[in-house]
Amino acid sequence: MAANDGRLRSPSVSRRISIRFLHNEPSESTSTLVLNAGGATNLYTDFRPFLDNPANCDWAFAGQKEYISDGRCAFSHLVDNRVDKGGDAAPDVGLWKVLANGDLLETGEMPNPASGRVEKYQEVWREEDIVPGTNVVALKLMDGDTVRGVCIQVGDWAQEVVRTEYGVCARRSHFAESWRVVASHGPDSGMLMPLTGELIHDTSTYLSRVNNERVNWVVAENYTWNP
Repeated sequence: MAANDGRLRSPSVSRRISIRFLHNEPSESTSTLVLNAGGATNLYTDFRPFLDNPANCDWAFAGQKEYISDGRCAFSHLVDNRVDKGGDAAPDVGLWKVLANGDLLETGEMPNPASGRVEKYQEVWREEDIVPGTNVVALKLMDGDTVRGVCIQVGDWAQEVVRTEYGVCARRSHFAESWRVVASHGPDSGMLMPLTGELIHDTSTYLSRVNNERVNWVVAENYTWNP
């Protein structure tokens, strides 16, 4: 994985349109949304609740996006509901190509839940427009030197993935005069951010410590996007 080169990256809000493991037709059974904070850290959250049962999810993970070369990106999994605490996630590297309609085609290899094997896949993504003046915030839930959670806000969307003592929980929220939770998975154990202010970081002082003195939310990004 390439080291961070110090450049400020663009934030993004990406929705998955379809996924296809080779020899299968494209389909989409989830409401997959990825929020990428860009900036200096390029932290992201990826939450994939099922369309027919939003309280359950196919996958919830968060980490850091790194640009490698030749259109490839690597995604570290600092928190992952498919990986036990202290375990290592499988390598997550994709090759990206812009399609004629502006959507993004991602190709690579990853575990297929249906077969249990690592297989080649294709995912189609569509990015939302991010207007100048959009607020971007990224928070990390730190337990000593270990990242226990990531919370990202890009404009009106916020999404967090956190490992609690009961497992990994995730939540997606949308702001329109006030925050409304639109999808969630797992018990938060009081560790998710309280959503009371228009900007996520405005509420961080209310949750400076969780459960013990070692665990606290840290602001990693806080800026206004003006390309």
